[in-house]
Amino acid sequence: MSITLTTLKPENYASWASLWKQFITHCEAELPQSQYEDTFKRIVEPDGNLQAHVLVNDTGAVVGLAHYFFHQSVWNPHHVCYLSDLFVDSSLRGKGCGRTLIEATAKSAEEKGCRRLYWAAYHTNTPARRMYDTVADAKCEFVEYRMPLNTEKGH
Repeated sequence: MSITLTTLKPENYASWASLWKQFITHCEAELPQSQYEDTFKRIVEPDGNLQAHVLVNDTGAVVGLAHYFFHQSVWNPHHVCYLSDLFVDSSLRGKGCGRTLIEATAKSAEEKGCRRLYWAAYHTNTPARRMYDTVADAKCEFVEYRMPLNTEKGH
């Protein structure tokens, strides 16, 4: 079976949504169907603010995904790139697919003029972190904090 790196296309929706749902489930989360549709739209539309690389197999099924976006840094005039989601079908893990997606994202970031690519990982995801340690500097001493905001009240 051959695996091809490509960009996400409108005809990939069902296959992409199926794989992303596996990732969301893996993260012990749930999203409404509307979020799948909105995220996909933001990736495939030319003026969308999200980017993606995907791996597809011989049948055209999406078997790996990397969602990312660019933003400006406040520390310098350059953009940086955040790799938001990285997921590979379980049958293909350990075969270089994740590395391929990271390297493709890094290349896109370099082409955009970004000075850094960064992402977060669950500290318990040892297999992924082992691979990440070979492609990136993990010696960041920052801890990520998340504060839920109540936007329903209009504040």
